[in-house]
Amino acid sequence: LRGMILVAISTHEATQGVTDEHGTRYRVDFEAQGLRDSVTIRTAWHIDAGETVPRLVSCYVKRK
Repeated sequence: LRGMILVAISTHEATQGVTDEHGTRYRVDFEAQGLRDSVTIRTAWHIDAGETVPRLVSCYVKRK
């Protein structure tokens, strides 16, 4: 999973979410092969206010 996420963040565009006093949220979605069908995996990222390095805060299979 780690390898899939690293490839996805280097090949997919991040979608910016809310920016507030804590920082900015982003998400990156990518397709992966599941047991029966392809699935969308969503990763959620946060860049703290005053920082430049994103950190992964969530990763899950998105329901269709």
